[in-house]
Amino acid sequence: MKKFKKSFWGRIGFEGICLLVLIVVVSVSTYVQYTKEDTLTATVQSINTQQSVSGTDGSVITSYTYLVGTDKGTMQIQPDGIMSSTAFGQLKEGKTYRLHTRGFSFPLFGLYPYIVDAKEE
Repeated sequence: MKKFKKSFWGRIGFEGICLLVLIVVVSVSTYVQYTKEDTLTATVQSINTQQSVSGTDGSVITSYTYLVGTDKGTMQIQPDGIMSSTAFGQLKEGKTYRLHTRGFSFPLFGLYPYIVDAKEE
């Protein structure tokens, strides 16, 4: 009896195809988040700090998210890390800035573009 070789897609199966699709989606969204840049002029309307506390007894993790509400939408600003901003802590409500941002906005998942630089207008 002669054996037939399965195609590549037949060998990896449904789970493998789903895993490949997931890897592609995560890779593309990560690439876009770190490479999509924009420059705009916006007036700061509010600056908010959101605190998130999670964990169990004896192991508590606290994280902070810094959101800047502008007339052009909500943006995020960070004091450190790959998306850190030299303007962190220096933005003032009611002032207009030329903002350099990186990333995209998808509020449903809590994703906002990061402010990486700001110059007062």
